[in-house]
Amino acid sequence: MPKLGQEILADVLRDQELDLVVGVAGRPCTTTMELLVESGDAVWANHEAVAVQMALGAAALGRRTAVLMKQVGLNAAVDVLACAALHRSGGSVVVISGDDPGGVYSQTEGDSRLHALSCELPCQDAAGGEDLPACFADAQALSAALRVPAIMRVTTQMMMERRAEPAPAAEAGPPAAPAFDPQPTWRTDALGTRINLHRDVANLADAATVERPGAEDARFRLVATGEPGRIALEASDAPLLLVRRMLPAPLAEIAAFVERDDRPVLVLEDGTELAEGLVRQVFRGQVWGRRTGHVNTAGPLDVPAILAAAAAGEPLAEPEVAFADHDHIADIKPFGSLFEDAVALGIPPIAIDAGHVWGAGFLDGFPAPLGYGLGSAIGVAAGVALATNRPALAATGDFSMYHACILGLLQVAREQIPVITVILDNGRADYTGGQPHPGAPPEHDRQSVVELEELVRGAGIRVVETVDSDDARTDVLRPLLGRLASLGEPSVLIVRDRP
Repeated sequence: MPKLGQEILADVLRDQELDLVVGVAGRPCTTTMELLVESGDAVWANHEAVAVQMALGAAALGRRTAVLMKQVGLNAAVDVLACAALHRSGGSVVVISGDDPGGVYSQTEGDSRLHALSCELPCQDAAGGEDLPACFADAQALSAALRVPAIMRVTTQMMMERRAEPAPAAEAGPPAAPAFDPQPTWRTDALGTRINLHRDVANLADAATVERPGAEDARFRLVATGEPGRIALEASDAPLLLVRRMLPAPLAEIAAFVERDDRPVLVLEDGTELAEGLVRQVFRGQVWGRRTGHVNTAGPLDVPAILAAAAAGEPLAEPEVAFADHDHIADIKPFGSLFEDAVALGIPPIAIDAGHVWGAGFLDGFPAPLGYGLGSAIGVAAGVALATNRPALAATGDFSMYHACILGLLQVAREQIPVITVILDNGRADYTGGQPHPGAPPEHDRQSVVELEELVRGAGIRVVETVDSDDARTDVLRPLLGRLASLGEPSVLIVRDRP
């Protein structure tokens, strides 16, 4: 029976009998985490950096671990990963990052491979759902060999849209790697750690590509990665080199393939021009890709259309840029008249977080244009307040507060910046599907609840108000916002929307 890629990935991680699987909710990896949590094979974390830290701690004792997050969440984990690469560890850590070409479920379209490159970490680019078992095994082996985290890149299309034949159950993974040894890491200076890492990476065998000879009369040849590579294998008979490991790059194998004759090379990859750049390094002939207009600039690739245009010797017609007028997931109804009242009081521009409050960014007149991702609203509002010398408003959700907004709240409390923080408290990470967070009801007797009011008061906020979402209307909110704005100090307004 065919399965979705996210189901196949859950099977792979479960079959591997890993010592720790931890993740943060975010499409396209949410369903995989839900399946694993339901079977007792994974635990939720409220922040991506914390999830990676947990995995590193277990790996330091020689355990095998995996971390799941979306690509936007990988942004939050980069600081930890950048340090982990050079300091090395033990065991294995595979960070499975869900890229979202087209920004279907994300506020930005990013590329996990660039984070891997900046952190000097190995990166596997899975070639479709069928490749997930082998890709994870390779990533785990790389992590154990180099004693660094390895990135495994999956995409929305691969995980959530295209159905794939389930792979056979994978055998349990290799035994745990040696535990953390401080001698060559903490007792080596910064220069030495980098020299050691690069030396070990250079000693890796390439063996990171799959070549298909293809038709001798094909007009062009293909170098492809990820989901576009899987589709190209089925949709084209042109000679094809499938690159399964993007970092460290298998330049020798790419060079051997492209230098074989002088036909143009069409490069297919989701995200930025990473593979295309590698081909251009080693081939002086024609390279077709984003730079030449043969591949669309952004978003998921329409591989059949790209192949058809290339076969005709033509560039791809770029679609017109579309403008959205709403977010089909966001729901700002529980905030009631908050944004209307803020406009009436002259408080905008309002800073908002990713999540249900994201919908406020589409309101008429654009009173809430400042949205820079999950956990950013309070810090951004602090900048507005300092720049204007008047109170500012930050609107966020409870998951965002537990995830990262607490950092901004500590700053405004310390500096007494007059930011009014409005938190929608519905007891779950609603935008990603209702997953639990530290303020959610406990799921078992070992868990406790971190109450929102206690959290914000503990951060140093002296003025904390709470209203029910049914009372979030002008006759209640407008005078309340006016009073909070007149205080000249930070405050928190909790809009409670629980049953």
